Amino acid sequence: MAERADVIIIGAGMAGISAGYALREGRPDLRITILEGRFRVGGRIHTVTMDEGGPNETEIDLGAAWLQSPDQNPLAPLLQDVKKYDTPISSNAVFVEHQGVNIAGERLSQHEVDTLNETAHEWIANAIKLYGEDEELQDDAATSNVIELLPQLTQSNIMVANRHDRLTAMLLRATMENYLASSIEQVAGFGLDDASFARDPQSLLQDGFGIAIDRMSKHLDVRVNNVVTRIQALGEDLGVLITTQSGILYWAQKVIVTVPLGVLKIGSVEFIPPLPSRKLEAISRIGFGVVDKVVLRFPHVFWNEDRHFITYLTSDRSLVNVFLNMAASMKRGNQENHEGGENLSGHHHLGGVPILVGFHSGIFATDNEYLSDEKLVEKAMVPLRNMHGNDIPEPVEVYTTRWGLDPMSLGSYSAPHVVRNLRIAGVEEDIDPFAELSEPIGTSIYFAGESTSRESGFVHGAFTSGYRAASEVQMDGIDAIEKIRPV
Repeated sequence: MAERADVIIIGAGMAGISAGYALREGRPDLRITILEGRFRVGGRIHTVTMDEGGPNETEIDLGAAWLQSPDQNPLAPLLQDVKKYDTPISSNAVFVEHQGVNIAGERLSQHEVDTLNETAHEWIANAIKLYGEDEELQDDAATSNVIELLPQLTQSNIMVANRHDRLTAMLLRATMENYLASSIEQVAGFGLDDASFARDPQSLLQDGFGIAIDRMSKHLDVRVNNVVTRIQALGEDLGVLITTQSGILYWAQKVIVTVPLGVLKIGSVEFIPPLPSRKLEAISRIGFGVVDKVVLRFPHVFWNEDRHFITYLTSDRSLVNVFLNMAASMKRGNQENHEGGENLSGHHHLGGVPILVGFHSGIFATDNEYLSDEKLVEKAMVPLRNMHGNDIPEPVEVYTTRWGLDPMSLGSYSAPHVVRNLRIAGVEEDIDPFAELSEPIGTSIYFAGESTSRESGFVHGAFTSGYRAASEVQMDGIDAIEKIRPV
């Protein structure tokens, strides 16, 4: 016999938890159950503690980490009393290899970095202008590659360019790839809109994004280790039957599906009847990127603390090439944090937290996921040794991520990828993939998640999508389960 609920939410990431939180606020009489395949809540939000109980105890987000525009962010009211640390993207120490061999300790001057950034913005502005004037490119927006608009970024052009253009291209490529969770070979022409990127201000949360999940899920019925394999709509007013991997059945009047786009793409959740053609095309059209982290805690800080980010410009794209400098982020945060209440965790960092969060993305991150932890750490240590010398210490604590191999996500977040197969049978006209993916199926199956949002790729996009789906459920009408006949 199936266990019954008024609403079942599939997935306990930000979208699923916010949907449950919103429904509980609006309809406390409803029985709401959240099914989560992992052994924890949070989904692609995963906060861990490094140096737990030690002098440098620090919360680190292995997944989503940044709160964009913290004062105006939809999550701001929920996190008003949480200490935040500004991490300006412009605060970037840039090191460079020279003809394939790094000159140890060579760091570009701030003046040269500023000049490179100015040129990069000019290149993007010119590319966007070209895109706007070329109707053929616009017609093929989903199938054309960003390299057609920015040929300077190809490795062959980088190798023959003068120093200024070479470094500009390498810096822009590194920034784009880590921001879009994609290699430039994967990014479509329309991705330039997203690549106007670098949304300052952006802040880290001292307690990590896990605190938002904890606050909203506190009074919700979340069932972890429940992998959903089938969602079956039983017919008008007959509800939805859900099957889990363990064979447990659930029945609900309405279901909100918040599984990541990567899971929808491989079809590991069976829908009966099958998803409509337009929704399948939306799933096909939206790209899903991979950005992974190699988090290293050292016995002490051996690098300069004057910038929030450290970028290593290299021709070896398999290396970790961008680092978030927690020594600067935590230190500067204590001086410049947004106003708020006392730090909830009780931690009072005095700066100098010896932690670097390394990033690698796209095709090369996907390949790196098959490496051992030791080899992944080496992908980060090679640039650090080249920048700071061979006598730097080894890390004393390490976390690595493999979001692309994680069966509960199969990627990190939505990305503007080139679409190879444009048309699903039965879909003749162009569609808005984000709007289509968010569209309910009848009045029983609803969709939420960052991939259903105009703010795709951001935590607040997932958060607001959960509220939107909860609103749709209520607008379509639902009675508490005690008021309806058994099925």
